Amino acid sequence: MAAKWATNSWATQKTYVLRPEDGAQSIRLKVFVSKPGYTTAPGWSVSVQVAGVFAPRVPVIAGIAEPGKTLTATPGMWGPAPVTMTYQWRVDNVPVSGATGATYVVKPVDLGKTITVVATAKKTGYVAATSTSAGRVVTLPLQAGSPKILGSLTVGSTLTADAGVWGPARLTLRICGSGTGCRFRARRSRRMW
Repeated sequence: MAAKWATNSWATQKTYVLRPEDGAQSIRLKVFVSKPGYTTAPGWSVSVQVAGVFAPRVPVIAGIAEPGKTLTATPGMWGPAPVTMTYQWRVDNVPVSGATGATYVVKPVDLGKTITVVATAKKTGYVAATSTSAGRVVTLPLQAGSPKILGSLTVGSTLTADAGVWGPARLTLRICGSGTGCRFRARRSRRMW
């Protein structure tokens, strides 16, 4: 008895190791049986479908990770097309209920937390595959104030820094003189020499 595998390579061993290029293809076994005094007769097995395997792709989160902003998942090319993509957004690795689309609107409660998205690729004849994006930490933009210099610009006078209103966090004030770099110590007032 001899075996012949009906693939692109027509392997002739009794066993056959599936290769990546066999994915999503049909495969059959042809068996040749011989016996002295008899005519050799081939027999075919039923065709079976080999499940295809996706090459892993890591999704990327595009957009600004701030409350109220919209983040978009870019899955990459999983191919061959067409491929159906589904998503699950996570906040601090906890799935967000109902957040299964390609976009996610950042919520105020997400501030300081890490957002990721899990992308799942599906295609007929292929094994479903998932991949998780890198995390994005949700932050708030610093509200810039309007600093002012208070006092008389004459020798011997004391100048006082008015930083203005900044936020939302408590800030550290640093006073810098003109020219390159900060030559003065960080304090709110400075005496003119």
